[in-house]
Amino acid sequence: FDLINIFIPVWMAVALLGIQLVLHSFSITYQLEGYKKQNINALEKMKVESKKNKQLITTFKKFVPFELIDSLNRKDITETKLGDHVEKFMTVLFLDIRNYSDFAESMAPKDNFNFLNTFLNRMEPIVKQNKGYVNKFEGDGFMALFDESVMDAVICANELLDRVYIHNYSRMDDLDFKPIKIGIGINSGHVMKGIIGSNTRMEGTVISETVNLASRVEQLNKKFGSNILLSEFSWLKLNKKNQFL
Repeated sequence: FDLINIFIPVWMAVALLGIQLVLHSFSITYQLEGYKKQNINALEKMKVESKKNKQLITTFKKFVPFELIDSLNRKDITETKLGDHVEKFMTVLFLDIRNYSDFAESMAPKDNFNFLNTFLNRMEPIVKQNKGYVNKFEGDGFMALFDESVMDAVICANELLDRVYIHNYSRMDDLDFKPIKIGIGINSGHVMKGIIGSNTRMEGTVISETVNLASRVEQLNKKFGSNILLSEFSWLKLNKKNQFL
């Protein structure tokens, strides 16, 4: 009986050790599955966050002209700071709808918004196609900037005018039709592009006498009954002048 009493505890110990090893194996497997699940969840969360960030950047691009941010030598909008600026030679284009008040008075506020958004949605792509970008929408018009050449702005102005003619022609048979007329002013010179505002509210803008003169040139269309006017500065920088005579 003494040998039995000795071997039984040893046997039990071996059995318990085997059980412990099995349980430990299950524990390791369970932990590995837990880590795997955590990693998968973390990866899915990263994918969701990445998608949200891309959507956020896409949304920002609709509100902020990223061409201006790029010109400040910043990788993205998160690196921009109040007071960032750069001086550059550019061509400025102003577009304005003539007699807009006549349209606004005959439309409800909702229809007014629809009218402006439809009009601007047709005009803005033409600016992009000609290597420019709209820096600011100003109610019944906008200000666009061209980095490369005056010719881009002039060609753009003519295409904008053509688009308005096409729009007016397509609606001539409408009973409530009122033709849209626009004025475009172009001026070239050095401008200061940068970030202005306060620490809690900033925006990108362009400041210089070049911008102010472009706006005044656009207003002169009313006096001369014209649709497109260039300043002398832009005319002197324009190549192939005979093309527009």
